[in-house]
Amino acid sequence: MTDVGHANAGYRRLFGGSGLSFGVGLPLTDVRESTPPIEAEVRLATHAESLGFDGLWARDVPTYWPRFGDAGGAFDTWPFLSYIAAHTETIALGTSSVVLPLRHPIHVAKAAATVDRLSDGRLVLGVASGDRDPEYPAFDVDPDDRGRLVRESIDAISRASSGRRTPGPNCVGESSRPYSRGGPGGFPIGRGVRPRSRLRRFPRRR
Repeated sequence: MTDVGHANAGYRRLFGGSGLSFGVGLPLTDVRESTPPIEAEVRLATHAESLGFDGLWARDVPTYWPRFGDAGGAFDTWPFLSYIAAHTETIALGTSSVVLPLRHPIHVAKAAATVDRLSDGRLVLGVASGDRDPEYPAFDVDPDDRGRLVRESIDAISRASSGRRTPGPNCVGESSRPYSRGGPGGFPIGRGVRPRSRLRRFPRRR
């Protein structure tokens, strides 16, 4: 595990204690609408912080597919978290999760570093392969390549954020360098895999 003393503020808020941490997922209102009311989102986000919740998690849903029954991430993840960051003070800000096969890793690294800096080191970067099958052809991505693309993207993000050519392990709590408060690369990276069928897409590295 990473030395908590060197972790950023978001990591310390979520994982620095010995007990459970609790968070809530954005959007907090009208989750089935295409555009939730932003002022209500901010009001509920600040209320969650005042109640002692540890994290606010923003989903990454690049496009809206009606058959899934919800709009998911009506606002783009990065400006949404930046706006929430400007109205909160201590609560961790997480992504759950950035769909790496549909994102360029350099853009992800820069956006994540920007939010981490603007939030004074509160970002926890969650990444995944995605679970909405229609999105892959929309982005001209072969879904069978998603496991490889996730691994390559994590390596690229780690290199871009650490300044080192050879990244270390990239699970939450591990990195190729200590996390610095609010600096580029000062955010933890964690992989999220929900459906069991997805586990086969991440073979162990030898």
